[in-house]
Amino acid sequence: GGVTMYGVSLMFLKGLDLWEGDIDGDGDIDRDDVLAVTKDTARDIFKRHFWDRPRAGEMPPLVAVCFYDFGIQLKQLAAHPCVHRVPRAARMLQGLLRVGVDGIVGRNTLTAAASCNQRELASFMLLERERWYRGLVAKKPKSAAFLRGWLNRTSDCRALVERLAARWGITG
Repeated sequence: GGVTMYGVSLMFLKGLDLWEGDIDGDGDIDRDDVLAVTKDTARDIFKRHFWDRPRAGEMPPLVAVCFYDFGIQLKQLAAHPCVHRVPRAARMLQGLLRVGVDGIVGRNTLTAAASCNQRELASFMLLERERWYRGLVAKKPKSAAFLRGWLNRTSDCRALVERLAARWGITG
């Protein structure tokens, strides 16, 4: 993604509307905007794009954590030729829930997620994510250099889900 500050890359900012990506307010989106990103700016952008817009806050908490983390990871993969500009995290969740797969988290997706065992659904999401990464490498073998990092991130998310489940008293 080129120059990056707190996880916000120039490529990502250029994909936003000017009013949002022009961090320094000079009328364009360039390297200076990335350098102007603060921790608070990054947090606000990520929350808006990967939590609020896809309605993660309306999902069961453990599912929301997996969904959000995968969305952030996909942002970083957006330059990869096999990652299309579609809401992959939503499509993956919808596929697991066996609801209409349209890439938009709506009432049906949220209702189906709420009716599941969230710990089990989160586990399935992480397994599907690993499968998806491996499939990506199969399509583009040069991506194999990144697979270990992608799988490590997924493993870290799995550990976070388990810690949060224990902290929040979510069983089964």
